[in-house]
Amino acid sequence: MGDDEPRKRMRLSKDASASLAGQCNDCGSMSLIQSGGDEYCGDCGAVVDSVILTSDYSYEAREEQNNYIRFKQHIDESDPGDVRFHNAWNQSMIKEAHVMIGGICTNLGQNGIVDRTRVIFDKSVKGLMKAKAKVVFGRNTVIRISACIYIAAQEDNRVVNLVDIARATHTSVFIIGREVKRTLRSLNMRFFESDPLLRAESSANRVFGFVLKTRDDTEMRKHTLDCISVSAKIGRLFPAQLLDFLSVREHLRPKLVEMTGLIMEFCRSCLLHTGMNPNTLACTAVAMGIEHIYVSCEDTDECALKRNQREVIFKFVSLSNGASHHTISRHVSATQKALIEASKTVPWLSGMKLTADSVSLHTADIVFCYGQARSWLFSLNPETPNDDVPAVVSTSTKVKSNMAEDTISGIPDLISKLSKAPSFARAETQREHRIKLLDKCNKNLLENSRDSNKGDDDRETVVIRKLQKLGVNRDTLLTMPIHTLEQIFSATARSRNLDGNAETLDLPTVGPEDMSEDEVRLYLHSEHNQENAAD
Repeated sequence: MGDDEPRKRMRLSKDASASLAGQCNDCGSMSLIQSGGDEYCGDCGAVVDSVILTSDYSYEAREEQNNYIRFKQHIDESDPGDVRFHNAWNQSMIKEAHVMIGGICTNLGQNGIVDRTRVIFDKSVKGLMKAKAKVVFGRNTVIRISACIYIAAQEDNRVVNLVDIARATHTSVFIIGREVKRTLRSLNMRFFESDPLLRAESSANRVFGFVLKTRDDTEMRKHTLDCISVSAKIGRLFPAQLLDFLSVREHLRPKLVEMTGLIMEFCRSCLLHTGMNPNTLACTAVAMGIEHIYVSCEDTDECALKRNQREVIFKFVSLSNGASHHTISRHVSATQKALIEASKTVPWLSGMKLTADSVSLHTADIVFCYGQARSWLFSLNPETPNDDVPAVVSTSTKVKSNMAEDTISGIPDLISKLSKAPSFARAETQREHRIKLLDKCNKNLLENSRDSNKGDDDRETVVIRKLQKLGVNRDTLLTMPIHTLEQIFSATARSRNLDGNAETLDLPTVGPEDMSEDEVRLYLHSEHNQENAAD
């Protein structure tokens, strides 16, 4: 090969050879929309600058090298042409990886995690590019994709293990596990602690991104109206009103995200999320948040929506987030019943008879006051409330003691009335179960430390230190899901059976393929926490 020949070549498609679009600098999305001469992000609505190959870039257009572009081994950052081509090449490789992610997820039967896997992959690749890693794509691409699929599956509580992914991608289980830890460390993510606000924000962004797409595309708007319309007379005009309302109120997105997070936390506190897919839970909260924002807005004349109008919202959220609107409707009905029961914690709503139609207007007050009352009830060391109560709570709820002074004595009196609700009975049962599991974990760790000649106080200190190494304490244990506590108990029991020699899991000869699936998760989680602590 002569000196005038390029060292490496890459074939670009017809679309890419003319114009290569970048990705959103704010959210990393590659869903872009052309509107009014500018390019917008389809998820967050931010303006995106396109990466276009212009004539200032040197390329070869010989007959035997048609549609081939020179690829230099070393990129000169001072040369705009080199940087522009480097970005374009990365974008083309990311698109190929997205196609590969869709194929692997289809083979695994997990089409529901394709979007989340792509987001995790884009973030990891972006971090490598920022760190100027030598190897970003190539033979490591499949391994990195496998790790991202496993992380997305665990976030969504999917029944997918490392063995299944390794079999589908023809890679090693141990290598995938190592890449999982590396990806989690680079993205500063933690296992089994999926942030509810992250899901809420993602679902809300999809809703507003979908509205942005329909605003400038007449055919897509017509198709959307056909998909979310209902046959009932009262809800026939509501689909167009809903799209027009959301299209000019992008400033309400932070409020929607906040409301969605509060509703998701309310569902968890009432154990309404049991058996519910995390994506369905987020869609349910987003649908209820949209309804609350619509009826509470000063520009709308309606203070309550009918059932057919709510069905329009369910269909729209389902269309933009890929969930079943029948499932969303069922969970919203159950949550509304719980909101009506929880309205007893709001003093100014105690005399009102709320229904499924009217409870949406007061959702913000109910979930906030219920959270305040529940946190007081389930506090580990109940203390007398002081006057430092947020302003959103009425002054009539501010009490100086737990003794009833008036007919409405504040949070304690309201809780005593609400304690008869089934949700509180279930919550008390779950709390007792957590306390028992905590005692078992303490017992296992105490038995591991009995070989020392230290006193009881010293052994208790060892237990607390070991629990802290696991990243948990008593407060967090009492709020963790039951299955997570059971896995921690299994880990402490396994450590006891090994005479406290849990370090064998970190030996080079022991890999994830030698452990059970639960042990793999705990191993990755604990090691990630140790690495963060070391940093």
